Amino acid sequence: MINKKIEDIAENDILALVSSNAAESQTLDFKRELPGRDNSAKLEFCTDICAFADTQGGDIVYGVSAGEYIFCRGQFSMMNVH
Repeated sequence: MINKKIEDIAENDILALVSSNAAESQTLDFKRELPGRDNSAKLEFCTDICAFADTQGGDIVYGVSAGEYIFCRGQFSMMNVH
C-alpha cells in the first residue's frame, strides 16, 4: 500500500512501485485500464473496492498491468481506498 494521502501521491511513487517489482497483495492491485461502462465491468470495479473496504484498505493503480508492469500511454490514474 502507498502510505500517503491520495493528493500527495506523485508519478515517482508509482514508478518506485514498478521499479521495485512490487507485487499485488491484499492492499495493492494493478489494473491496465480504467473500468468499462458495461454492467460486468462495473460489478468487477465494485467488487475490487469492496474487497479493500472490508479489510485494511488499499490502493488500486490504473495504467500498470500486473505481472507485466506496462505503462499505458505514459499516464497513471489512482484510487486510494482507506
